[in-house]
Amino acid sequence: MVGGQRLSTGTRIIRSVDGFAELERPWNELADRTGNPLLRHEWFASCAETLVAPGSLAIVIAMRDGQLVGAAPLATQIESVGARLEFLGVRALYEPCEFLFSDAAARDDLCEAIAAQRQPVVLRRAPADPELVRVLRRMVPWPGQVVTRTESRSLFVPIHGSWTEYARGLSSHLSGNLRRLRNKLGREGTVSVDVLSPSEAEADSCLEMFMEVEDSGWKADAGGSLRRRPPLHAFFRAYTRRAARAGLLRVAFLRAGARVVAAEVAIEAYRRWWQLKIGYLHEMAGHYPGLQLCEATIRHAFERGLESYEFLGVAANWERRWGAQERTHQTVLVYPGAWSGARAAAVDGFRLAMGLTRRVADWRTG
Repeated sequence: MVGGQRLSTGTRIIRSVDGFAELERPWNELADRTGNPLLRHEWFASCAETLVAPGSLAIVIAMRDGQLVGAAPLATQIESVGARLEFLGVRALYEPCEFLFSDAAARDDLCEAIAAQRQPVVLRRAPADPELVRVLRRMVPWPGQVVTRTESRSLFVPIHGSWTEYARGLSSHLSGNLRRLRNKLGREGTVSVDVLSPSEAEADSCLEMFMEVEDSGWKADAGGSLRRRPPLHAFFRAYTRRAARAGLLRVAFLRAGARVVAAEVAIEAYRRWWQLKIGYLHEMAGHYPGLQLCEATIRHAFERGLESYEFLGVAANWERRWGAQERTHQTVLVYPGAWSGARAAAVDGFRLAMGLTRRVADWRTG
């Protein structure tokens, strides 16, 4: 039996890293149903070790006949208004997240167990799933509330046909610029791209090479590079080791001669390429090496016969140049019918109103 706090028949909360470690195989069997590597055990185990305070795990699981049939990867976050449950790791990484379940009954068990905590919940970057919201509203007793807000979208490139056909459909402005930039970079030395599948023993050195490139420019100055953000540095070190052990890690390097001028950390899983991080050597910014490397890894995904290239994160204008399509996300907010829920709802309402007021002021004076 997996350890944890029992909630009701078939559901419990896992609060320790060791307890979560016991779930690796059945958890990944559930994650395989989603086709998303960011829902696998490797991702959440790394989050649990590096991004949350000790004792704050609150992973809800549903068991049936001794088998794991549902899981909600949650943690408790202490805020000025009190404690809230939220998706594990999303606050720091801001990547899509969701519940895992084998069937509707398992999903309903998870929602019932979460509602029974009578604690405010914020599920950022959740899929736009009206059925999940409907079930939560049914499970949260009046006067509790479940509300949704539209979230930032992410982009992906669907892969159909050949690279040649796809490249022909890109804007002539982008294609022409890329040819010019490749020729310009070639004057610095022979241009080459290496796409590696590092072993666990090689993962640290590959991450170090990536960070050396990423830390060379504006991200370092702004404190936004992995080296300048210790929790994220620790997360990516733990995660890339696990991903390499599972055979999922990919690291790509764009070189001009012997120099690495751009680097990308990615995952290849479920016949998709998932771009986690990309960076470039600041002194080579005029050559747009990040854009050139992105072209190379999209081409690699086509040549591998994958199904899509996932940009992840928040949709950016430069990503749209690649003929990308959108994935929609939402935030689901659960306010129980208790003082904690009323207080959280009031604070969130105030923050939302202040944000709208600032946007209107910016528009009027812009």
